[in-house]
Amino acid sequence: MNKNILILLTLTVFSASAYATDREYISASLKIAELKNTIYAQNLENRRSSVNKSRSTLESMRQLKALQQNKS
Repeated sequence: MNKNILILLTLTVFSASAYATDREYISASLKIAELKNTIYAQNLENRRSSVNKSRSTLESMRQLKALQQNKS
């Protein structure tokens, strides 16, 4: 009888330990996913900013070219 109780206690401890490990793994996975999303969002914003700067520069060059052609 004592052997059965010991086996049940051991299984209970292992189950609880596995549950805690699963929770920690899930928590860590969620944090990693959040960090990846943050990095992706920052990269996307940097690309948008770069594209907007390029568009602005291109528009300025067009305006300058138009002014130069009007002077000629």
